[in-house]
Amino acid sequence: MRAAPGQKISYIVNIRYSDSNCQKTIELIQGSHLLFIETTFLHEDVKIAAEKCHLTARQADWIAREAGVKKLVPIHFSPRYSDRRQALITEAQEAFKG
Repeated sequence: MRAAPGQKISYIVNIRYSDSNCQKTIELIQGSHLLFIETTFLHEDVKIAAEKCHLTARQADWIAREAGVKKLVPIHFSPRYSDRRQALITEAQEAFKG
């Protein structure tokens, strides 16, 4: 049997943006090769995201950057953006690039 280095894959949904949650999440996903993370709301709706205990695309991708994630996959979009899904993906990609 031959052992080889693997890849770390992480999946994060249904979390509220807070200092405590961010720190715990960053520790959990640190160095992930692939991260599936909720980008439920656009950042323009940050107050709604907080009320619903979800992340905005910008918040999710800030977490990914802080954790040194190599590639992220935005998921778990709010139905309110059914006609603006690309806006969520774009916001996520721009935030991740820094």
